[in-house]
Amino acid sequence: MPVQDFLDALEEDDPDAAAAFYDLIAPLVEEHGAALGMPHFKQLPPTDFSEIRWDGKDRGHHRIYCTLEKNGRILLLHGVTKRWPKFEFADKKICAQRYRDYCSTDYDPQQRKRPNRA
Repeated sequence: MPVQDFLDALEEDDPDAAAAFYDLIAPLVEEHGAALGMPHFKQLPPTDFSEIRWDGKDRGHHRIYCTLEKNGRILLLHGVTKRWPKFEFADKKICAQRYRDYCSTDYDPQQRKRPNRA
């Protein structure tokens, strides 16, 4: 799910987890970036992706998959609540596609999506 949609849904489904993200996790990631490390930031080798991690209710593990740009900026790609231990192939595929879209010349940063083609 796109990250903003994921966070919006999380506010309804698990308000405590959403509050934890906005009040605790996001400020830590903003301050430390990838240097934050475990338990809230984890690289996902052999891919170029990482995950921002925190837990919610009913053993739900919330993840925002991201990648690091050369300037150190963290590009958020995909948000999920998972109940499985590994980085699923479908999530990898979504992250890769969103990153390709972001890098393409058709990407409109104002709309945060690719324009529709006629």
